[in-house]
Amino acid sequence: MSQHARNSLARAKRETVSVSFHFLTKYLDDGDSGKSEKFTKSDFDRLILFLQAKPKPNLNDQQTADKIRFRNDVPIESVIRQDSRTAFGLFKASYWGHAYDNSAKGRIPAQSISLRPFYFLLYLGEDGRIYVGSQYLGHFGGYTGLRNTLVAGFDFDGKVHSSSFRATNVYNEETIVKEIKVTYSSKPNSIAGRNALSETGMISLRRKRGDTAFDEESRKKILPLIGLKPSKVRQELANILNKSEVISADDQDIEDCVILAQMDGRTKKIYLINEGNFASRFPLTVPIDQNGHPVAAETKKAMIKVLRDEILSNISDV
Repeated sequence: MSQHARNSLARAKRETVSVSFHFLTKYLDDGDSGKSEKFTKSDFDRLILFLQAKPKPNLNDQQTADKIRFRNDVPIESVIRQDSRTAFGLFKASYWGHAYDNSAKGRIPAQSISLRPFYFLLYLGEDGRIYVGSQYLGHFGGYTGLRNTLVAGFDFDGKVHSSSFRATNVYNEETIVKEIKVTYSSKPNSIAGRNALSETGMISLRRKRGDTAFDEESRKKILPLIGLKPSKVRQELANILNKSEVISADDQDIEDCVILAQMDGRTKKIYLINEGNFASRFPLTVPIDQNGHPVAAETKKAMIKVLRDEILSNISDV
């Protein structure tokens, strides 16, 4: 690959790197009673040892392959302690279900499992929570499998619950919405009720230069959706799309919504609905290597900075 191609790849990918943050809570029972206790340093140490000892999965074994395929488990490539309370590592998320052609390998069958690498950050807070950062690259990534793997690393009576952080104050009066991208999956008797097969698509609503009506509508109806429950976001988006006469949509058809907004002189992505965990994604400005992935050292620094500045700074005793 030429230097020009590498530079072009880096420019294309840099804006897509992001991180979501979550925390694990240790409950004495199934969590219904609300009785929790702090994770100890011993708990954290055992978790790190568990991750470090995970063997490379044998994907020829059907049971192992299915656990990874359905994200009940993820391969852990590395885990490195930064200090007594912090660890940084690399996991791989699975993708499958769609056949495609690859210029190097030819036809990739639908049932094959592709594994993409992503970084993660673990921090044991003074409050007894374990904070987890999970990196994304564009739409690729996924906390679900990592969460399941982490929870499996604990062995005690009770249950570990995972919660996610959402940024509810990510826009201001100067924010200008430039584009709204809504991803939907149609079902029978819904968006594409004319046939019995599900279809997927994306609707893009773009701002035109000087379009004050778009600015007013997005400020009144779109930006206030940030931080709301996903069910409410889907319902409101469906109402907006139906009134716009672009498509006819039910709220259960709405899978994702990404806002491109001009904020503080920069174009930023705001994710209204995220994969399963509904966490906000915080953008990371980090360099990309020749394989199209973020550079480890810079990504670690950026994730720690988000944890410190955006998460822990708003919580006491951590």
